[in-house]
Amino acid sequence: MREQDRPGPTRPRAGARRRAWLTAGVLPAVGALVWSFGVTTSSATPDPSPDVASLRSQAADVAAQVAQLDVKIASLDDAVDDAWTDVQTAGEDYNQATEALDAAQTKSDDAQARLSQALARQEASRRILVGMARDATRASAGTDQIQALLTADGLEEAIANADAVSLVTSKADRAVQQYQADSVVATTLQRVADDAVADLSARKAEAKDALAGAQEKQRQAEELQASAAAERTTLVAQLAALRQTTAAAERARQRELAAERQAQREAAAKAAAEAKEKEDEAKAATPPAQPPASEPPASQPPSTPTSTPTKKPGRTPSKGSDDKPSSDPTKTSTPSKSPTPTKTPTPTKTPTPPPVTKPTPPPSSNDGDLLGSGVSVGSAAQGKAAVAEAKKQIGDEYVWGASGPDSFDCSGLTSSSWSKAGVALQRTSRGQYSQVLKIKLSSMRVGDLLFWGTDPDDPSSVYHVAMYIGNGQMIEAPRPGLTVHITSIYYTNIMPYAGRP
Repeated sequence: MREQDRPGPTRPRAGARRRAWLTAGVLPAVGALVWSFGVTTSSATPDPSPDVASLRSQAADVAAQVAQLDVKIASLDDAVDDAWTDVQTAGEDYNQATEALDAAQTKSDDAQARLSQALARQEASRRILVGMARDATRASAGTDQIQALLTADGLEEAIANADAVSLVTSKADRAVQQYQADSVVATTLQRVADDAVADLSARKAEAKDALAGAQEKQRQAEELQASAAAERTTLVAQLAALRQTTAAAERARQRELAAERQAQREAAAKAAAEAKEKEDEAKAATPPAQPPASEPPASQPPSTPTSTPTKKPGRTPSKGSDDKPSSDPTKTSTPSKSPTPTKTPTPTKTPTPPPVTKPTPPPSSNDGDLLGSGVSVGSAAQGKAAVAEAKKQIGDEYVWGASGPDSFDCSGLTSSSWSKAGVALQRTSRGQYSQVLKIKLSSMRVGDLLFWGTDPDDPSSVYHVAMYIGNGQMIEAPRPGLTVHITSIYYTNIMPYAGRP
């Protein structure tokens, strides 16, 4: 549980408390025993009496019991924190299911619109065919053509009548073809629409299940938190009795212990994040290893002539060369002595090895802060504007899948704020982590996004997002039961990179 979730008064320093307890408890008792037995102070240290040894043993037992109770309370705090992390993860699963549902709804609506258009075209072509059938004569096309020829006054009129009949027949054929084509399209789009509707139904079920799962996780977390609080009260009372203090003092001590534990975790997590940055910088500064150059196969010494000269292996023709044998005598083997000169045969072409492709480093800024993955389209001014919009929502409640105007979840707050600043972000924290340009945590500017996940190497494990506002602080919609607020950056479970929209 983070420190800001458990505000409270500070306690006296640990050493002072121990000294006070020792002075008020053990030492007076030991002094009384010493006085009752008449033991005087001397340079020699006397053997402890059985009563003194018993007191020391009791003190050790008390210390051990106090330590055990402290550990139990710390375990309760950790269990509650883990439960709320599960709630945030379940909420992100619900957001993704909702996003998929929205996409399925859009796809289904589009499929239905296209189907409606196809059915309208099919009906129009069907009506054309019906009209042509009503207007056509009952006689066959051949009778119509003969009748036209018999009633013609002359050859030219007969030809014209024949062309008219052919035209009508051709028009009918085209109408039939159009109707058939429209029917095929309508049938295809009907299947697409049916599939879209089925997918939409499945997505609705998934979103419903995801919401139910998130709500169940929240119920479990709240139940665990309530039971932990009750058990904490009992343990604190036991501590107060053992340490001879008050319950209020023990509650203050527990808050301090929790803050110390959180500070230790944060320091370790921050150190790990800084080490990751240094590791990435070292990798970026180290040039990629070059593969060893391929050596040509061993050849005979130049002094040993060959009867059939060939092109040297691996030779790459120079620019403008047609890959013919060179006329330079130094590049052609000397033929054996013979009364008749031997014609040099055309050398056999040797395939040139493919060039080695060097890995291309990711794009980066001049200062090396940008890591290349993702896209940034916003400016520094837009980042400040997004933060200003987010600050207007301070105090608004957290609601699953909400993006305003009066309630938000984590990614709803960041997407809404950046949208008002003129930059569109994806709706989920996982989508935003994939979308934005990855930058170093040490290089953030106002408006950049921070992400948390259960696995720093797995973007799909992201479950929370917040917005950096400067000076080591951020604004977030944290989780159910809390409101939009400003807090210090916490590094436990933080992803290794921030994001610049």
